[in-house]
Amino acid sequence: MHYSLKMILPLCFMLLLCACEQGTIRMKTEQKQYETENALVEMEIAQFFGFSEEEFEKKLNQELQKEADGWLELLEKSEGMPEYEKRQLRLTPMVTYNQNGMLSFYTESYLFCEGVHGSKNRVARTVDLQANRQMLLSELFLDDAYLKFLNQRIADIVEKNPEEYHDLWEKPLVGSMHEQFFYLGEDGLVIFFPPYELSYYARGFVEFTIPYEILSGYLKPEYRRMVG
Repeated sequence: MHYSLKMILPLCFMLLLCACEQGTIRMKTEQKQYETENALVEMEIAQFFGFSEEEFEKKLNQELQKEADGWLELLEKSEGMPEYEKRQLRLTPMVTYNQNGMLSFYTESYLFCEGVHGSKNRVARTVDLQANRQMLLSELFLDDAYLKFLNQRIADIVEKNPEEYHDLWEKPLVGSMHEQFFYLGEDGLVIFFPPYELSYYARGFVEFTIPYEILSGYLKPEYRRMVG
């Protein structure tokens, strides 16, 4: 018998408060877990609090809720799964940087509706807390010279770490399509490439970390605060 997810009450519903130690922004996650005869859902939906501009905070949280609702809708509308397999949806947020007037985080999703394996996706966001706005990669830098620099640094990382990157079938190149494929980490700017773009599915996201110190000369003055 087929059951709609909308007919099943959540087995688990809780709110968790996650305060990032060095920042003023707080993340609250709504955890929803439910399992039906043909579906398994494990979702953490992030909501952020503490921005100086209430309207920006509201808009960001609405975006995050809308994205979560969109993934759930995709799961509910999916067809074609064998009766002995369950459709699956996992949603997990992660704060990677919350200091020096900057917030960076991403949400990873895993959706399994058909085929050999599910699809992995990552939506990353970096926020200038002083200006209350989301940043694209290019907006951190003085000019387009940063692209050549980043690509050279990534090439150096690959060359110096042959064991870690031996399975890449494409040369990693940062371009305009990667404007949101980055986040700020504790040790530097992290550029990531989705599964299948550079390597096989099981490899997952391929990441490269560029230390803030060597980025300093390319960053706009207002973002050199990340160098410390």
